[in-house]
Amino acid sequence: NAYFSFIPPEDLTILTMKFYWSDAGTSGNLRWIININEGGDSDATNVRTTGGTAITTATNTTANDLNVTEIHTASGVDLSKLRQGNLWGIDFQRTAAHVDDTINLDVNFYGILVEYKLY
Repeated sequence: NAYFSFIPPEDLTILTMKFYWSDAGTSGNLRWIININEGGDSDATNVRTTGGTAITTATNTTANDLNVTEIHTASGVDLSKLRQGNLWGIDFQRTAAHVDDTINLDVNFYGILVEYKLY
């Protein structure tokens, strides 16, 4: 699992989040569960959703290439329900035992790029 927390400014709307990862293989699918929620005033009191949204991403055909899993409302993750100015918690986890995850190697997770617009 990878856990992140942040507080977006009041005048910012999240458009999409991109999760960057790689693996040493040349084919296969990676299955992620993404739990996003907002909660308390600190990471310790932040409540993340459970169950989340499953997203399966195909790996590139070249070993160790940088891969991107993009999430947004169209991919089933409702970013619009999250309010600006509140603490957001993100739990990004791989479900390697799931039949849709066909990569039999370790996966390196590098980070999240948040694309937004200001009002």
